[in-house]
Amino acid sequence: MEKLMRTSRRDVLKSTAALSGLIGTRDATGQSGSSEEYAGMPPTDEIFGWIEDLWRMGDRGKYGYRMPGTPEDHEAANYIEQKFRGFGLQAVQREPVSIQAAFPGRWSLTIQIGDKNEELPCWFVRYAAFTPPQGITGEIVYVGQGSEKEFKEKNAQTNIAGKLVLVDLISRGIRCSTYWPPNGTLFTYDPNKTLPDDMVSETWPLANVTSSIDLARRHGAIGYVGVLMDTAQNNCQEYHDAKVGNEVMSALTVSPATGDYLKKHLAAGPVKATVVLTEQPNPWRTERAGAPAFGKWGITYNIHGTLPGKTDEVIVVMSHHDGGATNEASGASMVMALAKYFARAPSEARQKTMLFLAVGSHFGLRAPILEHGRKLAAVEDRIACLFNIEMIGRQYKLVNGRYVDTGLPAPRAFGVSHGNPRLTAFVRQAIEKHRLDRSVVSDHFIGEGGPLTRFGLTVVEHLSLNAPQFSRDDTPQTVMKEALRPVACAFADVINKVGPIPRSELRNDSQR
Repeated sequence: MEKLMRTSRRDVLKSTAALSGLIGTRDATGQSGSSEEYAGMPPTDEIFGWIEDLWRMGDRGKYGYRMPGTPEDHEAANYIEQKFRGFGLQAVQREPVSIQAAFPGRWSLTIQIGDKNEELPCWFVRYAAFTPPQGITGEIVYVGQGSEKEFKEKNAQTNIAGKLVLVDLISRGIRCSTYWPPNGTLFTYDPNKTLPDDMVSETWPLANVTSSIDLARRHGAIGYVGVLMDTAQNNCQEYHDAKVGNEVMSALTVSPATGDYLKKHLAAGPVKATVVLTEQPNPWRTERAGAPAFGKWGITYNIHGTLPGKTDEVIVVMSHHDGGATNEASGASMVMALAKYFARAPSEARQKTMLFLAVGSHFGLRAPILEHGRKLAAVEDRIACLFNIEMIGRQYKLVNGRYVDTGLPAPRAFGVSHGNPRLTAFVRQAIEKHRLDRSVVSDHFIGEGGPLTRFGLTVVEHLSLNAPQFSRDDTPQTVMKEALRPVACAFADVINKVGPIPRSELRNDSQR
């Protein structure tokens, strides 16, 4: 996930209304994708099968998901490459990309209660400092949410230097009413009025992980344990937010249940703990000359293939391929579905050249996306519009420490560069036609599309966050299966409408 992004556009509602003639209706049967125009779109079960295949690759691996640079990540890249070739895409390539890498070998948290040692469930923080094989041992002290005030108060009671700290990691989520304020929304499709008091995200982003780790380091702590307070009661995994990034400290995360257990013992008296986080003995990495001090490098892959069109202007369809099921096998599978659909069409029907791209290392440290892969950079000056499709998610609520399926799609965030009125109208038409309920169109971006708008590209993005998304709870069950084909058909509609429009016109619309 990229940092939330919004660009102000006060006149966009008026501009969109002026283009209301572009807004269409559902097909005669009222069913998404039932007309002959979508005959080439893969059926739902085929798309869902790709998601299951990708998810299994990560689930059976050491880390439980397709972590960038691992064999599971490479297996997924190979899988997508073979699909692209099978669909008939041209110039298909699995492009290797160097990324900063950190591959844990063992991780554990053991506490000493009296003369007994007890190992507690935990998970590693990405890019944290590795420990010696025996780990690091010290008294563990609780510093609340790890604010500067709390660190100072605890330091006044007991010297934090040389100790391990326990910190409550907090996520306030993202509420619909703050993410999409009424005057910043371009269009909302919410027939059952379920969005106003709902959450875009239940459990993300973490608000205090980076700041509390930095304060722990500055106060001389030797290790860090974060309690994932706003997640399922027994989930200790968060593989996106908690990235230290410079090996400053050994760090683990634990579940809310384990956090409560630790605090109970700490209330009774001092507790010693041992944190173990060793490096994988045979890491899947390469060494790169001239690398910085934090310079262990691995390989991930961007997979791309093209379909020629009438002009060399380019439409890009992309997502990332690392992660779990909803995030992000579902997005990668949308790219594959659209690749197969457009590959079945005669070349003369494609107004522009099409580039299909599955990007590696979303859940890792890497260069900006236009530097991360050569192919996208090579066509940057010819890109008319880029479509980034992430997360076809089912909504879950966190209730009494458990994820509860609401039966609804997670709120769908459609981002449109600078509120481009013509693109907004196309997206609105597709949403209504395919009944993509709980959709909001705005000029906000959460995913891979945001940084690309800052490079001046014209972007349309789809993303729907859900509660289990950064843990092993992100299984195929969390995907909104029944929405897969409708979302793919909706994007096919918008792509077909963009096809005849010159790149210069789209850019002018986005920059006004």
